[in-house]
Amino acid sequence: MSDADKTREELLEELARLRARLAEPEETLEAIRGGAVDAVVVSAPAGERVVLLEEADRLFRLIVEEMREGAAVLTPGGDILYGNRRLAEMLRVHPAKLAGASIHDFVGAEAAPLFTALLRVAERGSARAEVSLRTADGVAVPTYLALNGLAPEGFPGCCLIATDLSEQRRRQELMAVENLASSILEQALVALVVCDEAGLVLRANEAALRLAGGNPLLERFETAFPLIAAKDEGSLPIPAVLAGSVLQGVEARLERDGRSFHLLVSAGPWRDAAGRLLGTIFNLSDITSLKAVEAELRRAKLEAEAASSAKDRFLATLSHEMRTPLTPVLAALSELEAKGDLPPRLAPTVEMIRRNVELEARLIDDVLDLARVARGLLELDRRAFDLRQIVEHATSICRAPEVDARRVTLRVEGEPAALPAWGDPARLTQVFWNLVRNAVKFTPQGGEVVVRCFREPGGEGGQGDRLVVEVADRGIGIDPEFLPRVFAAFEQGGERGFERQGGLGLGLAISKTIVDLHAGRLSVTSGGRGQGATFRVELPGAPREQAPASAPAPPEPAAPSGPARILLVEDHPDSAEVLAHLLQTAGYEVEMARSVAEALAVPPEWIDLLVSDLGLPDGSGLDLLGEMLRRRPVKAPIKPLKAIALSGYGMESDLRRSREAGFRAHVTKPVDFAGLTGVIRRVLDEP
Repeated sequence: MSDADKTREELLEELARLRARLAEPEETLEAIRGGAVDAVVVSAPAGERVVLLEEADRLFRLIVEEMREGAAVLTPGGDILYGNRRLAEMLRVHPAKLAGASIHDFVGAEAAPLFTALLRVAERGSARAEVSLRTADGVAVPTYLALNGLAPEGFPGCCLIATDLSEQRRRQELMAVENLASSILEQALVALVVCDEAGLVLRANEAALRLAGGNPLLERFETAFPLIAAKDEGSLPIPAVLAGSVLQGVEARLERDGRSFHLLVSAGPWRDAAGRLLGTIFNLSDITSLKAVEAELRRAKLEAEAASSAKDRFLATLSHEMRTPLTPVLAALSELEAKGDLPPRLAPTVEMIRRNVELEARLIDDVLDLARVARGLLELDRRAFDLRQIVEHATSICRAPEVDARRVTLRVEGEPAALPAWGDPARLTQVFWNLVRNAVKFTPQGGEVVVRCFREPGGEGGQGDRLVVEVADRGIGIDPEFLPRVFAAFEQGGERGFERQGGLGLGLAISKTIVDLHAGRLSVTSGGRGQGATFRVELPGAPREQAPASAPAPPEPAAPSGPARILLVEDHPDSAEVLAHLLQTAGYEVEMARSVAEALAVPPEWIDLLVSDLGLPDGSGLDLLGEMLRRRPVKAPIKPLKAIALSGYGMESDLRRSREAGFRAHVTKPVDFAGLTGVIRRVLDEP
């Protein structure tokens, strides 16, 4: 055999061997393709590649580990055969400790029934639901669970996929908060502006846009809203506010398009959760209409005060004009009664005239008192006194002539001991005079009025005792529907209360105010028409340190030490003549003047006492006294000038101005001459 034949045979043998070797992988490849071997053939640009399924399982595990969802394989009872890293993170356990644990350990008690039901459903297919899992340290994690049974694959368990909903919920909550904030911002009636640290406007609601006259976005706040402080007409401290200061309720103005807006400005810092300053939130409340209302109220208040002042001036002038003509009448009556030679048949007539003059003066006083009450200017001159003496004095004033004329029996009953009280005895005398006179007026002829004075015990040791005065009559009574209005001003009762008996209906209203000012109580009871009425005054007893054994009697004025010289300034001719005559009869030297000019013409060294009206034709008695005091010599001092104001003006303001001008006393017309002479003697005896 030649060498060539030998080489050919060797090549054929080598080729057979290669074909045999090639047949084996082809068979393997066919087996893989037919599913008979645990591997897969992967086509690639470089050719087909065989990948064993063991390697594919490793790749699958890598994919599961990198999932953003938690994944686990569970037994039918809920034991964890496998759990990925994300599930371990969600449940806050180490991945190595996850396998072998029970999924039930991570389900809250409230969700346990639902999760158990999901496991049962997953045995037959798939189940999905939102379940709140619990981390190892007890924190709730909202999750969406998807469970798929593995029984068809030959494994009696299920696959669990858990999606953490915490971030989704947080985004939803943030979106809800943002929507709420946007809604609040836009629906707010006030202008709200949000600025960054540099003062640039980041956000403004609709009200702010209207106020700015356009969109102020990314403008500086001071440029978009050039505010002017209302108080000092300067600028607001905007830089300090932008630096974190708080501005609360500062009034400011904003001039825009020829209009002036009045604003109430508040501002505060906008900070993050860590407390870092992010910017400033401004609150601009438009109070333009409110300021207009305030201006209108101020104007109305000024008008009301002007009207009230005009009313007071009218009442004062009316009082003066009504009192002045009564002065000569009352003075002439005093002279007639003092002479003692009045025919007996004229005595009742003179007494009747005096009574009606004094009643007229009382009505004028009631009108003035009502004005004082309305303005809260009724003042009290408080001192210690015996309440029983005050009641007896008021009763004695009413005994004649009202009681005698109507043949009414008037009795005072009660404790004979003193009833120490603290208050204004003159004002309380006015109260009891009103009540007794009212009772007599509404009691039929031959009837009876009983005044009872007594003490109602209070706490231990006499503390809190109440002093009570009751004025009871058996007259025509008061209808029940009228009782609540008895103490209202100008109420007379009429057909619905009791018969009209004259007067203005002011006495009870003023009396109640006086009692209230004494921290007391004035009330009335009546059984109805024809059943009479009982008025009850309750007053607090005097504290021990202020309670006298008995009220001191007013001192009798001393007799004149000598013939004093009086300058009488009075522009009413009848009053001037009568008063001058009575003063001269009483032993005084009198010089008359009818004006300020005439009074200033009298040498100042001649005058011991000035008795002057306040309303004079060419000025005021206040001006007269001031000028006379300025003209008195300084180098050769003479005795001090003493003065008494004699006027029909009797308001508190009139008395105050008299005192401030230097008058020692203020006597209100009509003048009771005996009272006037007593005041004159007292003032003359003063140092």
